[in-house]
Amino acid sequence: RPTPRWRPSWRGAGHAGLRGGRPLEAIRLFLDGVEALAPVDPEAVLPMASMASVYIWSSTPHPDQLGLARRIADLTPLVEGPLSVLKEFSKDVVHLLEGDDTAVFGMPYSRLGHQAALPFELRAIRTYLGFVHGRQRMMLEDANGLVAECRQAGRVGRLPQAILLQAVAQILNGRHRAARAGVSEGLQIAADNDQPYWDNYLIGISAWLAAVAGAEEECRRLMAQASAAETWMTGATWATYAAIMLDLGAARYTSVLERMDERMSGPAGTPSSGGTPTPTTSRRPSGWAPPSGHATRSSASRPGRAPPGSRGRSPYWSAAER
Repeated sequence: RPTPRWRPSWRGAGHAGLRGGRPLEAIRLFLDGVEALAPVDPEAVLPMASMASVYIWSSTPHPDQLGLARRIADLTPLVEGPLSVLKEFSKDVVHLLEGDDTAVFGMPYSRLGHQAALPFELRAIRTYLGFVHGRQRMMLEDANGLVAECRQAGRVGRLPQAILLQAVAQILNGRHRAARAGVSEGLQIAADNDQPYWDNYLIGISAWLAAVAGAEEECRRLMAQASAAETWMTGATWATYAAIMLDLGAARYTSVLERMDERMSGPAGTPSSGGTPTPTTSRRPSGWAPPSGHATRSSASRPGRAPPGSRGRSPYWSAAER
């Protein structure tokens, strides 16, 4: 099937936006490509549409976030066969951003299959969904395959993502030393290739691994680095989990409960017991209300906690980005 020669321009421009720390700009470029190419080759645009869903989910909250997620779901082509699940995936991301946390359980997994011909992006999403569904052994097998493929084909730019998935799978399977070694390599490659998204993500995982290893000073340094990113929530989330592990090891159980509660309610960030700011990743945008038929915990039951949507806005989200 012939592929339009102009397809790479949207993908390349989108990835350039990601490298420059402009996720919404990158997502809009991906969607421009999806909208233009879907009538010509719907299957060819699925990788761009699916990765746009991943990036919109993992970016920090912004007034345009939910609207863009809905546009992604609308533009994602519905094709026949196993790839039809990607339409469901994009819709589930919308439900999650709307505040329906149960949507994660409906994310498709097994129907995507183990097709070797699937584009890398789609196999990476399938590997991640193994994590969502608790298929840790299958996730490790899939991630090992992605890393091996990247090494064999010399796809250095894909290695940080593949190594990240492998490290998470190794953590789930209790292989922490292997995960630390892989994350170190992934960080070096991400830095060499100017990939801030994967760099921030890997720093957060590295902080968690340092916490588990009892390297508190290293952990706090990495936590600060991961939490400094203003455009992505992935590294900051792992940094919070790292702080929880440090508190557990030091028997600071009240702090553990507070951090977990903050993770659910999403305040703008409060000092931790060690003086490190606690990152926040509330997925609920300003003005959020639960979808019809869904209930949510009342913030009034948590004294001192900010209600959903009240968190401060990152200075990154300037008028130029909108």
